[in-house]
Amino acid sequence: MAKEITRYSVTNHFQESRRNNSTEMLEDYVEAILALTKKNGETRNSDLAKYFGVSQATVTKNLKRLNSNNLVKSQPYRSIFLLDGSGAKFTAT
Repeated sequence: MAKEITRYSVTNHFQESRRNNSTEMLEDYVEAILALTKKNGETRNSDLAKYFGVSQATVTKNLKRLNSNNLVKSQPYRSIFLLDGSGAKFTAT
């Protein structure tokens, strides 16, 4: 007999899917920051907004999430710096 599907049984699937998409998006941000920094010498919110085609408010929201995971350091009107996860500045070679 097939398992009955209800809106409550698929909720976990949707939550897992949102988590996975969120992680992928943050990975895209890290890769973009690295690429833009290599190209321009620095990366700012406006550079990421243009790169992804989103508003600066969206970029700021996602940078806060990266900051909370200790992956970037950013301040208003300043460049964005990648961190290595321990809080030390990441240096690309």
